[in-house]
Amino acid sequence: MAEPTEALTLVTGDDAHRRMHQARLDEALGRLLGREVIDAAALTVEGIAREAGVGRATAYRYLGDRNGLASHVIVILARRHAAGVATAMAGSSHAVGKLEEGWAYGARELPRIRSALNALRESWFDDAVRMMLADVTIPILRDGQDLGQIRRDVPVDEITEWLESQTRLLLTWTFDEAAARRWFRRFVAPGLRPAPEGGALSVELTTALDTAQQQLLSLARTLDELRHTPPEA
Repeated sequence: MAEPTEALTLVTGDDAHRRMHQARLDEALGRLLGREVIDAAALTVEGIAREAGVGRATAYRYLGDRNGLASHVIVILARRHAAGVATAMAGSSHAVGKLEEGWAYGARELPRIRSALNALRESWFDDAVRMMLADVTIPILRDGQDLGQIRRDVPVDEITEWLESQTRLLLTWTFDEAAARRWFRRFVAPGLRPAPEGGALSVELTTALDTAQQQLLSLARTLDELRHTPPEA
């Protein structure tokens, strides 16, 4: 009975030791990513090992190679961003309003996230955006459709895909919060809201206006031709 007990103690001790190193590395990575300006040079396995006070070999066992480190960074950033977005969205009761608050929060926070991802690999942007949107945005879109606040003629997954492309603008362009809100209200929100009642009438009105415009253009061409036609002798 002594040997199994000794083996169990050894395994438990190793497991506790591993969890301790993991916690220290997670905390170190969290500190590096939580700074106002993220130091790209420190965002390496070696840099995190120094911050955590562990050996390089230990850091590589836990974080892996560059791709493994990128995965850890994306998970931490996505969780933090999702939590921040959820807090920002709580200030609005309407689905479109919630999404605007999340968009404005993104304008404030995504530049830091972009700098962190730039330190790793630009191709990870899409993964980060998808992770950030999925857990927070999809439930709001579904609830918004149920409440009639979000259009129902487009599936949630297609709306989410479209929002991903819009959110990538925040990662690519430089939006301050005011500009982000203007962009959302002018170009994003109209695509989210349900069509107004009487939508068929709007289509008829648009058709009538188009017809009238064509008639006016035709009349203008006729008048122009008459002006340039010499009078008969």
